[in-house]
Amino acid sequence: MYFYITNSLGAYSFNHTTPQRFFDKEKPYLAKKKYQSWVKVGIAKDVGERFDNYKTINPEIACAHEIKCSKQSALNLEDAFKRYLSSKRIYGTECYHLTPYEALYFATRCITHMGYANIHYVWARGKKDYDSVLYYLDSIYFGKKIPLFELELKSYASNLKYKKIKNWDRKLTMKYYKATGNYIYNKELELDFEYNKKNIFFDLMEDFDKWIVEIIDNDAKSSLYIPHNPWKSYLHRDRIHYLISRSINDLIFKFYEKNKNKNIRKYFYDDMKFLNDMILRTKNHDRDDCLGWLKNRKIIAFDYLYHKNGPAGKNPKDDPYQLSQNTYYFRTNPDVYFTKNQKRKLIRPF
Repeated sequence: MYFYITNSLGAYSFNHTTPQRFFDKEKPYLAKKKYQSWVKVGIAKDVGERFDNYKTINPEIACAHEIKCSKQSALNLEDAFKRYLSSKRIYGTECYHLTPYEALYFATRCITHMGYANIHYVWARGKKDYDSVLYYLDSIYFGKKIPLFELELKSYASNLKYKKIKNWDRKLTMKYYKATGNYIYNKELELDFEYNKKNIFFDLMEDFDKWIVEIIDNDAKSSLYIPHNPWKSYLHRDRIHYLISRSINDLIFKFYEKNKNKNIRKYFYDDMKFLNDMILRTKNHDRDDCLGWLKNRKIIAFDYLYHKNGPAGKNPKDDPYQLSQNTYYFRTNPDVYFTKNQKRKLIRPF
């Protein structure tokens, strides 16, 4: 399942009049109206098919951003937009007076509070002797996409091979993107093949390297594994993608901590630190249990961070984030009590 964000859409708002005013020669319907823009968010199993349908009524619509997640997580993202950004919502629809970047920033903050990172993968192009998939981190974190690693299938019925990327170069670009292909670009839609030149996490990935190799080996022994098509048993399972996203999220936090005193982007450091602190203060439950509960429940972190009255419900000392309680509480319209500055912080890093 995917949570998607469109490019900016817009129109001039409608004017109105009455027959009486019309015959009195009043003309409010001719008054100039300000042009308004918005984005639409939503969930879909097949983003390409969904946007093909949208193009029948708006040929200029495009998917600016997408986040791969479970259906429940996608529904919780939709719910977070409705509750925390209600002042930006248009007439009870799934459209919001936001830019695509603002919508992505808020969505990434939300999934950070679920404990996982916004990562993507792309298939190699034009290679007949083997298949390969590239995993990369979304550009929302550091300004450009960060290449992370490849998974390769060297031969028929072989196991997948893990290959960590150190530098992004022309060879990798031509491997994953068609040299003569036409790729759409505008200021809201970044170039598909524009990556950061280096994998900034390369020296911090030792534990991740061991972990993912173990995941691949264990997956090959699973009853769900399909020897002649390992991609089907591996890539298309939400559980595996979630585990990788979760590990990359921990890697980003490790990078933030290592470079705490350096002038680099740390947009999501406070959110990660808050989540880690809440989990640490939850007694008698390990981190895996806590993150497992979080990905299946509504996002309530901003109640804790910004609401002047604090979070709803009881918050015992040994479970301050309501993680192990059978019933947890949240506010239905929390942004009513947020200050203007707090509302801005929800959607912008500055």
